[in-house]
Amino acid sequence: MRIAIANHKGGVGKTTTAINLSGYLAEMGYRTLLIDVDSQAASTQGLGFDKGSLEHTIYDSLLDDGPLRPLPTSVDKLDLVPANLDLAGATLELSGQVGRDHILSTQLTNLLDKEQYDYVVIDCPPSLDVLTLNALVASDSVLVPLQPEYYALDGLNQLLKVLDRSKIRLGVNLRRFFLITMYSSTNLHKMVHQTAIERLHKPDAQSIVFETVIPRNISLAEAPLEGVPINIYAPGSTGGIAYQRLAGEVVKYNAER
Repeated sequence: MRIAIANHKGGVGKTTTAINLSGYLAEMGYRTLLIDVDSQAASTQGLGFDKGSLEHTIYDSLLDDGPLRPLPTSVDKLDLVPANLDLAGATLELSGQVGRDHILSTQLTNLLDKEQYDYVVIDCPPSLDVLTLNALVASDSVLVPLQPEYYALDGLNQLLKVLDRSKIRLGVNLRRFFLITMYSSTNLHKMVHQTAIERLHKPDAQSIVFETVIPRNISLAEAPLEGVPINIYAPGSTGGIAYQRLAGEVVKYNAER
C-alpha cells in the first residue's frame, strides 16, 4: 500500500501523521518506508536525522535521476528516504522536464523491484505543486488530515479538484482517506467530525473518513524533538493510543481492498 499524506494547508498534522502512522505500522511488523518530499524536511528531522549532513536525499532522485536510497531509522522495520532544503527549488527545476509528474513513481517502482516494503508513506509539502503530484502519482491512496473546523471542510474543494483532474489527466485513481486531527471533545469538534462523515464517507466510492480521531496532545509535539515516533516516545499517551488505532484501521482497509 502506498499512501500520500497531503493537504495544501499547513499545520494540520500532516508530518505528525506521516511519522507516527509509519512508526506503528513498523511496530506491527510491517516493513515500512517513509519518503519525505517536503523541503522543510520535518519528517527527516522528526526521525532524528540532521538534514544538513545527508549525503543523498530525495532531491538526488528527482533531479539527478538517482535511485531512491532509504536509510534505516532507529525504529525496527522503518526506513526513510530523507529530504533537505535542496528540495525548495525542485518545483522550478522540474518545470521543463518531460514526464515530471511520474519521476517518483518510476523511482519507487524500481526500488520495490529490489526491496520489499509492505507500506510506503509519502509526506507531501503543504502545496499542490509538482512534488505533491509526484507523490500522488506514486501512490494508490491519499490520506488527508483535517482540522475539525468548518472552514477546513470548505477548503477541501481545491484538493478534491486536483484529485479529480489527476484521475483524468494522469490516470491516478486514488482511494481517499480523511483523518480528523487536533481533536478535542467539544460539541463543535463532534459536529465537524459528523459533518465530515456525512459529506465524505462513501465506502462504495473508495472515500473513507477514519473512525479514529487524533487529539491535541503534548507528547505528539515532544516526540519529534527526541527524533522518534510516538510509539517509542510515549505509547501510552492519548496521541500514541490514537495513532495505534489509526494504523489498525489502515491495515484493515488495506486488507479489504
